[in-house]
Amino acid sequence: MARNKKVASPPPSKAPARKRRPPENPLPSSRPAPENLADSSNKPLPPGPEAVKPETLRWELPIVGIGASAGGLEAFEQFLRNMPPDSGMGFVLIPRLDPQHSSLMPELLERFTRMKVVEAEHDLKVEANRVYTIPPNKDMAIKGGTLQLSSPGQGATFEIFLPKAEGRAEEPAPAALPRGNGELILLVDDEEAVLQSLTSLLERLGYIVQGVNDSRKAWEIFRARPESFEMVITDHIMPGMTGIQLAKKVLAVRPDLPILLVTGFSEDVSEDEAKAVGVREFLLKPSTTQTLSRVVHRLLNKKL
Repeated sequence: MARNKKVASPPPSKAPARKRRPPENPLPSSRPAPENLADSSNKPLPPGPEAVKPETLRWELPIVGIGASAGGLEAFEQFLRNMPPDSGMGFVLIPRLDPQHSSLMPELLERFTRMKVVEAEHDLKVEANRVYTIPPNKDMAIKGGTLQLSSPGQGATFEIFLPKAEGRAEEPAPAALPRGNGELILLVDDEEAVLQSLTSLLERLGYIVQGVNDSRKAWEIFRARPESFEMVITDHIMPGMTGIQLAKKVLAVRPDLPILLVTGFSEDVSEDEAKAVGVREFLLKPSTTQTLSRVVHRLLNKKL
């Protein structure tokens, strides 16, 4: 009997290997070839989206700019008191200032924040967690993260007035009252409630006010920068130094400076005694808003 023989099937034929074609536009290597290392730094960037001009680079630091009228110190105070000192932003504050006098705005604002407050300079780079204030009689712009200062009239100016937002609406200062133009007043009264009330009133009338509740401290502040202040308003009966004593010291340094003495006790000092030492005006407490605003305006405008 014949046996069935197993016939081995032939191995499958292999398809011929295809040759890979190199890509028509090979991606450039992220690392230059060794022979090109020597001259790669001297080659200009190719045209197209890969070439980025340095002046077109974006400035990544967030910069917050805030403008205010002459009575805006209170708004700046509220903003800085509620702003964390490490927000990572730069702040540029632009109050309305008297162009004829130097400004104490950085010193005033430093009381309300742990951030460093400086007066702006031309080409000064804005840094995070710092506050910058515009100098008097200057316009300011921001370009590439640096402050650019110029004289008034050189460039465009945009003024936008926004309503003041607070928990309760305050009655605006009457339009009929004479208003200030950002003049800096040193206000001295040892009664905190009176000090705060007068400060708020004068700021609403357009003045910048540095309020001090200690006459000796007020003298030290004045002596440090006597040319910055344009007027002194002082109470008379205060511990350590009376208003008359403070007036004598101030006038020894600045004989031209107008001083308004306000007191609630006429028997302690008379108007003649006050004017004998150089005090320009004498008011008894309480004075009306109309009286105070007109006296302050008259003294600052030298209409004696």
